[in-house]
Amino acid sequence: MEILIGDKGHVDFDSPIKVTASQKEQIIHFFESIYSVVEPVETDHFRTERLGDKFFIKEWTDGEYAIIFQMENTERVCEMLGRSWMSVDIRRGQFMPVFLEWAKVNNIDLVKCDIKKCIKEFLKEKRDMLNLKKQEKKERRQSVKRIEKKLKSYSEKRKTMQFMIGVGKATEDDLRKLDIGEKELRRKLEELNKNKS
Repeated sequence: MEILIGDKGHVDFDSPIKVTASQKEQIIHFFESIYSVVEPVETDHFRTERLGDKFFIKEWTDGEYAIIFQMENTERVCEMLGRSWMSVDIRRGQFMPVFLEWAKVNNIDLVKCDIKKCIKEFLKEKRDMLNLKKQEKKERRQSVKRIEKKLKSYSEKRKTMQFMIGVGKATEDDLRKLDIGEKELRRKLEELNKNKS
C-alpha cells in the first residue's frame, strides 16, 4: 500500500484498504495529529478515481471557518487545514466581511460567543437563504412558461372570438375582455422578467 500526497497536501491511498474499527480510529487519530480539522465521511462505495486523476473540490466545514476566523497567520492555517494559501486567502476574503456584517446586524458579540456555534448558525441561515432564492427562481421560471403558453393561445382565441361575433354568439365586449386579459398577462410577464434581473 502506498500513501499518495497531492499538490495541495491532500492525502489519498493508491487503492482502497480494508481496516478494522480499531485501525480506522488509529488512522483518523494520525490524520488529526497532522490536520486540525478531520471529518471522516461514510460512503457505500469506493472512489475509482485516485489523487491526481481528478480535481476534488472539498467543501469548507464549520470548524475550518472557525480556524480562519480565529487565526491570522495564513501559513499556519494552511498547514492546519491542508489547504493552499490561495484557497485560505480567497475564502477568508469572501467569508469575513459577510460574517462580520451578519454578526453586527444580529447584535452578536463575537468575542463572547461560541464562535463555532455562531458560524454554524450563520452558514445555516445563508444556505436557507440560497435555497429560498433557488425556489423563488424556479417558481418564477415556471410562471413565465405558463404565461408564455397562455399568450401563444391568444391569437387562436381572438380568431375564434371574431368568428363567434360574426355568427352572433359573442359581442365586441367579449373581445375587449379577451384583449384586457392578454394585456394583463403581458404585464405580468414583463414584471416577472424585470424581477429576474
